[in-house]
Amino acid sequence: MRNSKKTENTSVTPQDVIADAKHLLENSEPGEFPIEAFSNRTRQFILSIYEHLRFKKDYLGINILCAIGVAMGKRFRIEINNTFHDYPGLFYVMVGYPSIGKTPPTRLILKPLLVRNRELALQYNRELESFYQKLEKYENTKDKEGVNKPKPPRKTYFITQDYTLEWLVYALECSKNGMLLYQDEISRWTKNSMRYTKGMDESTFWNERYNHSDLIYNRKSEDYNIVVTEPLISVIGGTQIEQLKHLIDGDKTENGFMSRLLFAYPLDQKIELAEDDNVPEHELTWWNSLIEDILNLKVIYDEKETNVIPQNLKLSQSAKVRYMEWKRDNIQMINEMNESGNIILGSYFGKLSTALGRLCLIIQAERWSCGEAKLEEIDLSTVERAILLIEYFRKVFYRIYFYFFVENDIHLSELERKVYSALPEEFETKTGKDIAVKLGMPARTFDRFVSDSQRSDKLFSKLKHGIYKKIYNL
Repeated sequence: MRNSKKTENTSVTPQDVIADAKHLLENSEPGEFPIEAFSNRTRQFILSIYEHLRFKKDYLGINILCAIGVAMGKRFRIEINNTFHDYPGLFYVMVGYPSIGKTPPTRLILKPLLVRNRELALQYNRELESFYQKLEKYENTKDKEGVNKPKPPRKTYFITQDYTLEWLVYALECSKNGMLLYQDEISRWTKNSMRYTKGMDESTFWNERYNHSDLIYNRKSEDYNIVVTEPLISVIGGTQIEQLKHLIDGDKTENGFMSRLLFAYPLDQKIELAEDDNVPEHELTWWNSLIEDILNLKVIYDEKETNVIPQNLKLSQSAKVRYMEWKRDNIQMINEMNESGNIILGSYFGKLSTALGRLCLIIQAERWSCGEAKLEEIDLSTVERAILLIEYFRKVFYRIYFYFFVENDIHLSELERKVYSALPEEFETKTGKDIAVKLGMPARTFDRFVSDSQRSDKLFSKLKHGIYKKIYNL
């Protein structure tokens, strides 16, 4: 990051922003997902799944974070100070090539939650059937004096894959302990966030849900209001890098919606196949039991059973010192980004402070479930681990920012950038093709990259048949 600052009298040019962004990318070494943020037992699980199924560790990691946060619900919250508390709800997005394997890790990791979701649905159906039987008996009773009319059971929503805003308001009212929106293709959700539906701006709705702001819903056509105190919802799904473009083209970078998303974007985008694809059963059993143990923790309600009473986890003294140290550094980065014209990066870094507290809560619960920590406070080790995760998400956003905002004249994928950088200044088609294939680009794709692409005239100059020269500076 550059230390030079713009003065108030100095205008920031687009060239300044691009130079700063390139400098940031060059000085932020992209890295693997930090599985060391988890306990030893969870790392063993991740490595076992990778060994047998070759699921990307980035995708496994954020699905584990999501699953634990959803299982916790509102039972616990982190106390940053005596005026601010927070829950473990976050919005996760897996980014990668088509068919790279974004959905399978999600289904594997979320399986115990999906099983619980089915159990809740079956329980509701049984209670509903019993209600109708009691209602019929009540209706057939001639003397109803002293007989209470049976009340219908209240449905609890835990996981949903589709929604309307009106339905979601009702679902959040019913689901006092939080819920999950899970979509294989998350662009359905992000594109919906650009709509204005029946008096609601969806991006504003989701920004408020991220903040756990009280939900107050009034309709003229109905004679009652819905008020949900601190509603909790997490979101997870996958998409391709180009599918994020609608977030850039719209106003979602300005209203903060995009800044609330945590992206997992593996550096290695190759599809791999393991020799032995049978995961040891004890690993799967262990993971399912971990989530079930958290789900089975008692939920404490108030006297009216309308709100969950959470247990507050404070930062230990040493944890608070480290947390504030990171926060000061982060604020400095935000100020530098804003002063240099990188408002989008500044906005994203600002939301990382919120995400850090929530990840601390999740990691503390994960370590507790594996016998490595107590669930009484947030300790120093947890803060250090959560910071590893936050810095990973920061680096991933650098890459996304650079892709859309710096190379806006010519979009190159990660693989295309690698191939283009590896090519000599002048090369024969065969030489270029050999280099591309070694880096994972199919021969036919390279042919299109050189000759058929609409971008080829900006990338290459054809010197003569079969010989090209690079003309674009990365």
